[in-house]
Amino acid sequence: MRQFLLFITFFIFSANGFSQNDLAKNSIYLEFLGKGLFYSLNYERNIFQINDLIGINLSSGIGVFPGLTSIEKSTDLFIPFEGNVSFSKNHHHAVIGYGTTYWRYKINHIEIDNSNLSQQPVPPSLIATTEWFAHMVFEYRYKKPEGGFLFKIGYTPLFFAPIPNTSFNSSINYQTSFNLGLGWSF
Repeated sequence: MRQFLLFITFFIFSANGFSQNDLAKNSIYLEFLGKGLFYSLNYERNIFQINDLIGINLSSGIGVFPGLTSIEKSTDLFIPFEGNVSFSKNHHHAVIGYGTTYWRYKINHIEIDNSNLSQQPVPPSLIATTEWFAHMVFEYRYKKPEGGFLFKIGYTPLFFAPIPNTSFNSSINYQTSFNLGLGWSF
């Protein structure tokens, strides 16, 4: 977590040092649904501007959500990472990107084996689990080149690893998601 905060701090404070012109190269936005599942607070930086129309961006974020366990309170943590290409015309941008999200959560667990069959019911416990899932983005953004208010809306397909020993055990588990974001570019 400390490395993530240092990474974000470095890019925020280096914003003016890498600036090629008066274009806003940084954005901070709150995204609902999408790559953070429920919501995420994200920082994005334009790392390379190919020409006036095409730019390459990297982003990272964080989302915290109450866990959905019934035994005790827990917290889910989401950390999305993304690279994208932005196609711009004045204030309007079409964005295509790909990334991954780190997801830490707890699940209910009941240990049942031959040694405890006679001791049923066995009390449940929580097990910490981590997962990485992939996502793509297809978005429209409204953002002025010089910075200010940012609005984004898009389609975000999510791709999860197969879940073993379930009826969902397919080669790719796909989930449709949409996103809506509001923020500020500078």
